[in-house]
Amino acid sequence: MSKIYKKESLFSKNGYEIFTINNLFIHSKYDPIREAEVIVEKNFTPDVHYLLFGYGKGYIFNKLLMNIKESTAKILIIDPFFDVTNLQGEKFKGVTINQITESFLLHYFGTTKEIKCIISPNYDKLCPVEVKKVLKILKDFISIKRISNNTIRKDALMWNLNYINNLYYLPRDKSIKILNNKFNLPVVIASGGPSLQKQLQLLKRNREKCILIAAGSTINSLLAAEIEPDFLISVDGKNENLNHYKDLNMKNTIFVYSFQSFSGIREVINQPSLYFLGEDMHNQKVKLEDTFKTDFACLSGGGSVANYALTFARYISSGPIALLGQDLAYTDSKSHADNNIGQVQIDESFIAERKAFYTEGYYENEKVLTDYAFFSMKRSFEHLMEILPQIKTIFNCTEGGINIEKMNKISFLSFIENYMKNSNHQFDLNLLKKDILKPSQDYSSLLKFFKEELKELNKLKSLLKNNLRILGIDRGKNYYSSNNLKQLDINDKKINKISVNTCISPAMSLINLEVLTRFKQGKNETNLEKFQRVNNQSEFLYKSILELSEKVSDEINKIISKIKFNTQN
Repeated sequence: MSKIYKKESLFSKNGYEIFTINNLFIHSKYDPIREAEVIVEKNFTPDVHYLLFGYGKGYIFNKLLMNIKESTAKILIIDPFFDVTNLQGEKFKGVTINQITESFLLHYFGTTKEIKCIISPNYDKLCPVEVKKVLKILKDFISIKRISNNTIRKDALMWNLNYINNLYYLPRDKSIKILNNKFNLPVVIASGGPSLQKQLQLLKRNREKCILIAAGSTINSLLAAEIEPDFLISVDGKNENLNHYKDLNMKNTIFVYSFQSFSGIREVINQPSLYFLGEDMHNQKVKLEDTFKTDFACLSGGGSVANYALTFARYISSGPIALLGQDLAYTDSKSHADNNIGQVQIDESFIAERKAFYTEGYYENEKVLTDYAFFSMKRSFEHLMEILPQIKTIFNCTEGGINIEKMNKISFLSFIENYMKNSNHQFDLNLLKKDILKPSQDYSSLLKFFKEELKELNKLKSLLKNNLRILGIDRGKNYYSSNNLKQLDINDKKINKISVNTCISPAMSLINLEVLTRFKQGKNETNLEKFQRVNNQSEFLYKSILELSEKVSDEINKIISKIKFNTQN
């Protein structure tokens, strides 16, 4: 804030210190305490987080803090005119405006509670640019958080079942770990944005000078242009995505898949492949490595297969990386490049349905049409640019679409001339397949693994049923007896340990999200209402884990039968 502001200390009619800034009161000149009570009462909702823009003498903050003392809510305080960074506590934190980013909000607030913004009196007049900036960051964060939570609600169970079914291919396939830092070659990642079309011929002429990775359904656009990639990577979890992978005429492409991708895709590929785990599957990684005595790899990613493709590219090669077709925008009123099965023409009804908006484009002073699904993928790329090594040689060569911050932009032709001109395709994929993709076909370890999982899940189901029985006993009393509380606590520790260390772990994010968001604290909640809420919350938790355990057990039994049938025939 370069403008000069005049702060003046005064006293209200009832004797409290107040401030004016440029002659505008930021507190009531009559009764700042009553004003704070009215503002908080108007904006207060139990058990939500708060972003308070404007501290002054702290009257609103103090009242808000009193109101949230019985909840797990937090307050984030910003004030451009006063140093609030010394305000640090378990339930509150003062920060500067420059500290407010989506990643900071995620770290401080998490994803399970709503967030309300309270703007103190006259701050919108004193610093409208700063208020607008913070509100935009908050809006983007809330919108991306909503997409993430909705995705978990829709897909977490599906991911879990995919994980179990993809384990069937463990004896046939290998971990991407065998390719870690194997190459020092330029890598091109082809994604399915509309801008890919204009670069296909240039890519085709220089195909043998790089490692080429196809991101998901982009494989169809490449093959239609007679370009076969070295790797095809998939994280597509839904069975409707299977059509993208049917009848692919691939001779030398190695398929790379996440364990959470739809297992039917791996089935139609029908060739030795490479697998990886998502970054949130560390517990599974440890258990799988201990069981199968081999190394597994976790890749960071995001909402798009291209996010994982970028991490995979840097994982296997220290060479420069070019991103093509990474529009993340509706370029030329299209959703995807030509010959992509998912291509949709964009019209006004589509724009309204997707709540599309304009944002900063690839080129300076350009605005492009996008939506929050694409925008969250952009944010994932920007996060990856903070954690990946050698980011100076990662280039956005899309020449269109959205602007991905922190990623250098050059034309694809410049990338070829600077990084691919003297490159040789220094590995033979057929030889690579022969050396590293040798299926063992030994299912004995996998069978043992699944049988141990069933034993643990049976223990889990017994604990859950016991806890549900205890809840039923105390529900009629409207309080928990000390003995029952003690037993619930003992069982809960065992339930948590089994939940995070068995095959149900991937879907626990869904159950935890629902437990933390469905059962909201009521305003002026009585002790009886609190007991009923906690009891209902606990019952939902146990029943949900029990239902998940049953589904996973059924799926494991199907795979065991499949293994036995295939090994006997």
